[in-house]
Amino acid sequence: MLTKKQSHLFGMMFGIVICMVIGLCIARRTDVRKSDRSSIAYEIVRKKSDGTSVKLITNQKWSSDFKRRFENHEVYSNLKLKELCYMIPPNTHIIDVGGHVGDTGLYLALVLQKNDDRHNTVIIIEPDKSKVAFIKAMVALNNLKNVVLIESGVSDKAGSGYLNQNPHNSGATTVEYGKGNIKINTIDNLCRGYNVALMHIDVEGMELECLKGSLHTLQNTKYIMIELNQIKERSEEVHFLINRGFVKHDDPNVFKENGNVLFFKPGRN
Repeated sequence: MLTKKQSHLFGMMFGIVICMVIGLCIARRTDVRKSDRSSIAYEIVRKKSDGTSVKLITNQKWSSDFKRRFENHEVYSNLKLKELCYMIPPNTHIIDVGGHVGDTGLYLALVLQKNDDRHNTVIIIEPDKSKVAFIKAMVALNNLKNVVLIESGVSDKAGSGYLNQNPHNSGATTVEYGKGNIKINTIDNLCRGYNVALMHIDVEGMELECLKGSLHTLQNTKYIMIELNQIKERSEEVHFLINRGFVKHDDPNVFKENGNVLFFKPGRN
């Protein structure tokens, strides 16, 4: 027979064990985890359109922005880019110009890594140092071997400038020439030596200057998805690409997502 004191002690120990078991169950149900590679906490985020999953670093400046965009931003445009990933030749490159927090570039890298026998690489170009640091950490956490990250603004000439940030839309930051520590360069200079088959361009009104700085790169490019929204008149970008052998592909579902337009060169493998 247990004494009254022993019974009390046994009851306390049993209660502690029950609390530990409940705590373990709760811990297993949460989406926040610890990376085996480091002490970085992350959660699993899935794209609603196709279920592609990514490890997302939690509690960082750009974490919530990335999650929102990766899950459900520009659904048709992203699915079209995914489709094009399977249509470009092996051993070629994709450029994501104006990478923002990496939601599009890393999505394409995840898609391509599932077919790593094709040896395609995603080049993400972004001028914001804090976003570049975030993307770099995400690449490491997800063990992506097919990403090249370049910290730079893009235009039709090299120089330096500053970020003009939109307080209401973190994805609408522009790069302006002038006093500042932001490097600005052309796509031809930044991507010299790369065989670029697909370009995704979203540079907040600098699309024409970006294209003018890509004359050599465009010679081998088969597909371009470019944002031609209504912040300015856009006929120059369209004429520029048509005059270089590209054909406009009208897709209303893609266009309604911030004015995205797909151009392609017919008859190229």
